Amino acid sequence: MALWQIRFFILPDKHIDVSKFDKNDFDDGIFWEKVNFKKDFFAIFSNILNPNKSWSNDIDLYGQQDENCIEIYKDKNDKVQSVSFRIDFRSDYIKILDYIINFCTNYNFCIISNDLIKIPLNSEKFIEYINNTQNIKKYQILQNLDKN
Repeated sequence: MALWQIRFFILPDKHIDVSKFDKNDFDDGIFWEKVNFKKDFFAIFSNILNPNKSWSNDIDLYGQQDENCIEIYKDKNDKVQSVSFRIDFRSDYIKILDYIINFCTNYNFCIISNDLIKIPLNSEKFIEYINNTQNIKKYQILQNLDKN
């Protein structure tokens, strides 16, 4: 994952309590085992990000790997094992973020950060979270170094 990207997980239940999980050993697959979604359920993301070839046949990729993207991990029967997305904070990502938030709201999914923080399904709160990440701070420091 690039420094300019921030990763999030989409989980299939908005009532999930992630506070008891360790962020160093987190596997979102345990949440997807309990439900039966096929990869095609998420094809709707092609409305906002173009489908692309992933490095793995087990991943459906929407968008570009090093930019804004959504990854659907699936098993050999196309059952969803994991759903995550990355926001490229250098880009104009608001439209993509709003689309993902609306999708999650409509299907009672939740979004958690890589740090296992449950992010409110609200654009303003989401942007606030993104703007306060270590990734942005490190990126800004590097940008300032390049200018000097």
